[in-house]
Amino acid sequence: MQDRRITGKKIAVIVFCLLLLGLLVINQIVISRIMREKAAPENLSKPKESGFIVAEKTRSQDPQEITEKIWLDPNHQFSEKVFYSGKDEIARLKSSGEEVLEIEGKIPDGRVAFTNITTGTSGEEFYLDNKRSGDYREFYPNGQLKRKAQYSFGRLLDDEDFFNDGTTKMKRDFRDRLVMSDNAEAGEGKMYFRDGKLMYEWSITNTNRGGYARSYNIAGELTQEKIYNEKGELIEVRDYRKKDEP
Repeated sequence: MQDRRITGKKIAVIVFCLLLLGLLVINQIVISRIMREKAAPENLSKPKESGFIVAEKTRSQDPQEITEKIWLDPNHQFSEKVFYSGKDEIARLKSSGEEVLEIEGKIPDGRVAFTNITTGTSGEEFYLDNKRSGDYREFYPNGQLKRKAQYSFGRLLDDEDFFNDGTTKMKRDFRDRLVMSDNAEAGEGKMYFRDGKLMYEWSITNTNRGGYARSYNIAGELTQEKIYNEKGELIEVRDYRKKDEP
């Protein structure tokens, strides 16, 4: 009987030792994993942009915030932008639409906060090598988004304009625009009536080797269709308007 008691005690001691050893091993594994995670670098590699180069969405290295004021020529021929680092003027840019006419000075790479003195709108855009590159956001005075766009080294890739209530006014995409064409509508786009109905759409792309432009009335009926060849030249106009429709 005494031998059995001794044997039972030995077994209990052995089980206790095994449990203790297991806890020590688990604890060591957890500690090792935590140490590896702390030692790992935060960013192993930077994400790659697909297709087009854009500026990183960070503020310029200059400790002063880069700001921009925009004025529209009274004759609506061009707009002029003045860039500041703090209170100091550092660059000027004159443009007509997306075309840059003149530039003086150096615009720091990165984020620029802008105010349009003529329209009262404001927003932010990003620059790389003196060219827009990255996201563009413009807001109405009431804070509603007015326009968003994407640029790559000065080239407009796509954009979307909004009415002041947030509904879409126009969308455009130029990524697959017909390269051989000087047609201003090369690319794809849609324009909308105030109530959100489609007013006009076009698609003149490399994929389609030409394309079309279609107009609609307020009832959503197709009123006219223009057909373009592989050079973007107009080759046919189809009129669907009724006799009493303007």
